[in-house]
Amino acid sequence: MTSSDGTTVPEDETQGDETGLPDNTAGVDEHEQPAQGPASLDNGSWTAAKKSLGRAVRSGGQREAYRVAGRNYVRAHGGAARAAKTAEPGRTATARFGQFFADVAARGIDAALISFGLSGVVGQGAETVLAAIANVLSPDGATREGAVARDSVTETLEFLYEQFSLQDGDLSRLDAMGAGDIKLALGELIGNYVFNRWLEELGRMIEDRAVSAAQAIMLERDVREHVRESIRLDLENVDVLAMDWAGVAGQSFVDAAFTEAYSLLEGGR
Repeated sequence: MTSSDGTTVPEDETQGDETGLPDNTAGVDEHEQPAQGPASLDNGSWTAAKKSLGRAVRSGGQREAYRVAGRNYVRAHGGAARAAKTAEPGRTATARFGQFFADVAARGIDAALISFGLSGVVGQGAETVLAAIANVLSPDGATREGAVARDSVTETLEFLYEQFSLQDGDLSRLDAMGAGDIKLALGELIGNYVFNRWLEELGRMIEDRAVSAAQAIMLERDVREHVRESIRLDLENVDVLAMDWAGVAGQSFVDAAFTEAYSLLEGGR
């Protein structure tokens, strides 16, 4: 395939002997078994996804190369619906995040903290309170998926820390949160989760084949940028303040949002 600037970019990966990885894999055992994807999925699909991500790294940040990599990654999961279904820790954390911050918008940060069993951190510094919020909203980080969800919640809370200028420790600024702020944060959280999961599942495979430190930094930067540009959820008609986040409506919304996110990544923009 040729991009608009005349540069050749990779097509979808379905076959071929090249690894697609950067040319610094000397010393790797040629008989070594390829890195395995999630046990429930076909490893051949993960090989194709790994190859296309490796080629995207070598492309120097070409957008089309990352479109192909994103498409192959979601297809390796069995499509957008299955990728969303298997993202249970992320979906659970997102529902709890929405529930907590809808409570903040309705009753204020202190009341929300007490409601979630965090009365012991009321009045403490911003870093302490946000760490406690991350703990109560996130699943157990003992599993890889749980750790991805926890990292994504933490990154989103850091985003709110900057958005609401909490550096001076005045968490009462969060009392001013409105529906638009919560929607923005939810989009950030879902994007963070998709990014972190992609890097955890496929970035690790590439790193096993001796990617340089500079290439690893470039990989993280380019994948994050591609996810941000691709996943722009339409939450305009969602009433995040009245949502029953712990009920069927909340679950249905989160399921649909994750499916939409993976559909956008699969389709590419």
